[in-house]
Amino acid sequence: MTRVLITGFITIDFIAHVEGFPSTMVPEQAKELDVACGGRAANQAMALTAIESEVALLARVGSDEHATLLTDELLEIGVGTEFVQQSPSMTGIRLIAEQADGTRQVNVFRGANDYLSVDDLNRRAESIREFAVVGVTTEPAGAISVRALEIAEAAGIPTVLTHAPSAKPVTDRVLAAAGVVITSDTTCSGLLDPGVAREHPEAALRALIQRGARSAVLLTRTRAILAIGDDIREVASPGRLDTEDAVDAFAAGLMQGLAAGDGMEPSVLRGVRTANLLVD
Repeated sequence: MTRVLITGFITIDFIAHVEGFPSTMVPEQAKELDVACGGRAANQAMALTAIESEVALLARVGSDEHATLLTDELLEIGVGTEFVQQSPSMTGIRLIAEQADGTRQVNVFRGANDYLSVDDLNRRAESIREFAVVGVTTEPAGAISVRALEIAEAAGIPTVLTHAPSAKPVTDRVLAAAGVVITSDTTCSGLLDPGVAREHPEAALRALIQRGARSAVLLTRTRAILAIGDDIREVASPGRLDTEDAVDAFAAGLMQGLAAGDGMEPSVLRGVRTANLLVD
């Protein structure tokens, strides 16, 4: 068992399975509706429990019935919720329309997630230092991501920053604070130009290194490309790696490898295998 802490957004997801996306005037009828735990941090935590790693979340939920549903489900599958606090707000929600090929349209209500603060991290700094790896997502404000990374870095703990696509740009300060940055060519908005990431992934990785990232992984449909300084290597994948679910599963495997004391390259390989195992 390994000990991983992840901080970022957690949500209740309402997933409507549709044949097409609605137009302005014509609604689309959903064939099925699922309700599930979501948000990048929760997705990674759940993936870690699936590969038998011990993991805890540092996050915020609301003071509504969704908070109980979310925390109960996380506890049931083995995610530690001792650092999940309630806020005077509704729990975060994602409304997702998903087609059969996995293509999604997503609307997000941030809700209680916006109450996650630097003070939450400072009050738990001693506990954070007890973990083997700290994973951070880019969904919260940059100062929150940076503080989580700084606390771990000061204790010599490996850190992993996973990008959540957003119109909000990720600053160079956030990139430089992370041990490794993870993104994909389909989830990189706010971090990289998606066209460059898709057509010239090695150039996109070099751009991240030039901005201050110490190492970075760019996931494409068929490979994981790792940059450590000027050195670029890749791991081929038989399964698709650039979907949201695959990125989170990959991040979970990579963190498991780092927590076990593996180097970056074998941890990337473990990430690829985890994504292939957990994602159809």
